[in-house]
Amino acid sequence: MDQIAPQVKTDDNALAKRVLAHWQRELEGVPLIEEPFRHFYCDRMWPQDVYDEMLRLLPEREAYQPINLKVWVNARGVSTRDRLPVWPESLEKLDIERAFFWTQIWLALTADSFKRLIFSKFREDIALRLGITADAAEQAQVFGACTLLRDFEDYKIKPHPDGWPGVVTLQFYLPPDMSQEDLGTSFYVELPWWRRPMAGRYKEVKRIPFQPNSGYAFAVNDLPGYRSLHGREVIRPGAGVRNTILMRWTAKGSSKKLGNEGFSTTHDLL
Repeated sequence: MDQIAPQVKTDDNALAKRVLAHWQRELEGVPLIEEPFRHFYCDRMWPQDVYDEMLRLLPEREAYQPINLKVWVNARGVSTRDRLPVWPESLEKLDIERAFFWTQIWLALTADSFKRLIFSKFREDIALRLGITADAAEQAQVFGACTLLRDFEDYKIKPHPDGWPGVVTLQFYLPPDMSQEDLGTSFYVELPWWRRPMAGRYKEVKRIPFQPNSGYAFAVNDLPGYRSLHGREVIRPGAGVRNTILMRWTAKGSSKKLGNEGFSTTHDLL
């Protein structure tokens, strides 16, 4: 953190504050879509100049590590999903320009004001998830973790709701242009048992377009008849790298498997 701290102090977290103000303007009025579960999509997730800098300052591939070579690996034994946690201990390993930039992004993503904004949109779902009242949803005690992801040819993930302790999932898309539009996340419904022998258990009903400067969010739920089922169909050959930022808020102290890796306490910059 030594190389980052002087710049953060000098600039008074100006970039993070500007991003938070942008989210307040753009996301507060974004409508919720009800089917197949509540979610929203926005194609102005970042100030355009910040998005351009994100693409320019994406870390080199060597900065990422495979997530799980038992799960996400191709026939040649090469990882198909790599990650770089966006938090100070990981960012320290980047060059100074990237370390400072992504630290500002981390500050914005883990801001308490951002969490409250997103949670206010999913009050009813969060109440179901955590067993609290809708009025208490914005103040729910959670961890926030953000991760840079690189997905490659042959990557796929089957339909899943994001299990406990997940509360809200938000993913930012980082393509350079419209050429990867079909690489978005798919939403699914679970078919009745009598249809499964012919059609399979899940049906893809929506694919979020993988467009520049866009993203989506949903509240995690795994209730009978109301599951936040999402996944990714296999990435086709020649599709290029699928760059995203995954932001997850999870219930505190509820998973030995995850521990505190990649988590930070939230900040209130506004």
